[in-house]
Amino acid sequence: MINKVRVDRGLGIDPTCPVCVQGTENNLHALRDCKFAAEIWSRASGDSLPRLFFEDNIHDGFMLT
Repeated sequence: MINKVRVDRGLGIDPTCPVCVQGTENNLHALRDCKFAAEIWSRASGDSLPRLFFEDNIHDGFMLT
């Protein structure tokens, strides 16, 4: 369970990402926006992942891959 959901359910007090400690850990952050997740995507895909993937509309990013 991500920290944002824990906080929303009263099960936690800090929604911060425990990996990068730089943003609220929500679904999008955990899968794409966390700098460590972005590094994994980059290494796994090489240059084949469109830049759009890392922009606001994640649905467009997935449609282009």
